[in-house]
Amino acid sequence: MPLLCDFPSPPVAREAFAGGFTSKGVALLTLDELEMYSRGRGARRERRYKCPFCGASEQAFHVNAESGAFNCKRNSCGVKGILREFWREREPMKANERARRDTARAFAPLASKPSAEGEGERGNWRALWEGALALDGPGARKGCDFLAARGSSVDLALASGARFCANWAPSPEGKIYSGGAAVLYPLLSGAREVVAVGGRYVGPVEPKARVGGALDRGVFLAPVWNGQKWLCPLDFEAPCIVEGPADALALASCGAPAIAAHGCNLPQWLAGALAFKTPFLSPDADNAGEKALLDWKREIGPFAPRFRVLRPANAKDFGEMLQNRGRAELRAWLRAAGVPLLDRNTEEEALARLDPQLLAAFPRPVAVEIGLNLLALDRGEEIE
Repeated sequence: MPLLCDFPSPPVAREAFAGGFTSKGVALLTLDELEMYSRGRGARRERRYKCPFCGASEQAFHVNAESGAFNCKRNSCGVKGILREFWREREPMKANERARRDTARAFAPLASKPSAEGEGERGNWRALWEGALALDGPGARKGCDFLAARGSSVDLALASGARFCANWAPSPEGKIYSGGAAVLYPLLSGAREVVAVGGRYVGPVEPKARVGGALDRGVFLAPVWNGQKWLCPLDFEAPCIVEGPADALALASCGAPAIAAHGCNLPQWLAGALAFKTPFLSPDADNAGEKALLDWKREIGPFAPRFRVLRPANAKDFGEMLQNRGRAELRAWLRAAGVPLLDRNTEEEALARLDPQLLAAFPRPVAVEIGLNLLALDRGEEIE
């Protein structure tokens, strides 16, 4: 097992870097220790070193010379912190002051962080998006067939803003190349603006998906139907957070509001949007999903500490579960797992199911719940 040379002293194995972190997970490192371990490269604002935490190459460990902030760019490490010389002493904060600060952060405006002019707008992705076809229009049959083959509702995809493009070939330089026919999913910022588009190819194209725009600023929102209108998943108490748009559509088709990151990385504004809620963290059931779950817990946990974990059963993701089991079985599985599902029936239908005398005997919310249960029994479904 390789050692960390003379850093720290005495030398210890990388996997057991004693003293490298505080009990709260804060990375401990001084500039003198770093310079003794590795000779830095680069000049002015940013310097690069060999990572003292994982031993990665000199290109991996970046240090900002002005702020002292450091970060290992190696995916398997990713350690972040500030050099001890740059730490600032702060007066202890009282409990009520800390509560006011955390509340202010949680209810900060949901708009995405202002970006540099033109960030995410380079290339041809927006022109391709604006020229894409509606899924229910002529020429979009391939997109509809692709969704139907996976058990997804075309109406639901339409409500989410999805479109169809005959040749999705996003390029930051705007170059022209052969992409392929794809279903396009809009990725929205906290202000509900399209900041990126994820394309899923319907044919045998590699890679099977490409994204245009600022992927790290947006999410895909899969709405649910309450019998009268489509409702945004951000407006619910317990939305499901998943990796891919297909997974979000699969859950929404069963009445579970869902938000897709289109990958494993969440935009910064999403944690604040979930403040005081009880979201379900539902990444894929694979190695990347395991890492994403740890990251999501760390990012969302301070804002929504009552989060719950929901992982797909006997499948990689919920899109695959929908294909394998069908909508009725997936819906029953979600209900058994404790996921609140928006019923297909409206309040009016539930109230109409009750006798007038029974309706007058209970407050409206209780009467609605009784009516929904009776309608579920009528369909042969089990109720809690």
